[in-house]
Parts: sequence; C-alpha cells; structure tokens
Amino acid sequence: MTTIELSDEERAFQRVLRMLNASEQSSQKVRRKLEHAGYEEVTIERALDRARCCGILDDRRYAEMLVRSALSQNKGFRSVSIELEELGISLEEVSTYQEHQRRGDEDPLATDVMRAREVLRAHPPRAKNVRDAAFRKLLAKGYDTDVACEVARWWSENHGR
Repeated sequence: MTTIELSDEERAFQRVLRMLNASEQSSQKVRRKLEHAGYEEVTIERALDRARCCGILDDRRYAEMLVRSALSQNKGFRSVSIELEELGISLEEVSTYQEHQRRGDEDPLATDVMRAREVLRAHPPRAKNVRDAAFRKLLAKGYDTDVACEVARWWSENHGR
C-alpha cells in the first residue's frame, strides 16, 4: 500500500474543510485554529484564500448566520455586533438584520425591548433582587445595557415581590 504525503498547504486546507463541514465559522476563528495547530502564516493564508475561492469560507454568510441565530434564540445584538466589527462588518450591513429592523416599528430600541421582555416572560429571574437578576439575565443574553436596564426596571415594577 502506498502512502501519499500531503504538503503543509494541503493538510491545512483539509483541516479547514473539516472545520467548516462541522459548522459555519468566521475566517478569524479558522485562522486562530490553524495558528494553534502550528501552521506557518503563509500556509494559513493560502489555505484561507483557497477556501474563499471555493466558496466554503465566507464572512458575509457567517454574519447572516450569526444574526439569524441571535434572532431565533431571542438574544440581543451586542455580542453579535462586536464579533462582526472584528471581521470588518457592520451589523447594519447584514441583510437579515436590516430585514428584522424593517419588520419592527423602525425603532431598533423598541424592537429589542419587546424581545427582551419576551426573554423574561419565558424565563423569569428567580432571585431576591428581581431587578438585578433580570438585568444580569438580559446582559448574558447579549442585550445592550440600555435595553437591559429599561426592561429590568419594567420587570421589577410589574413582577417584583
């Protein structure tokens, strides 16, 4: 039986294929994993370029998936926005987010407030200090501090003990 030796570039590309076959990922995440695996910078760049050319690595597609995921899990957009900024993508550029804003009442804050209230209705905080617990829960779900503060105040006024 003959064993075929793969070049570093081919091994790196095969690793990228396996990563992206498992789940959609950003180019930065894939890069970090390849760096951690010990590949040289030039090898990483070539593997990433090849993956982009083949259409299997696409940060715009990843951004769309990230926004859809946040919406489906009723999460806020703070952490999504931060991650996208690292990729050089503004949240406002993502078509799924734009569509979400259009479906709302054109006021992103009001839309987030409604979604945050739904989070607390579905999973009420269970602590002595209801307001703080609600605030922490919303921050953990990725809501902006302004939204979390407003909704936590509303929750404690309407559902506090």
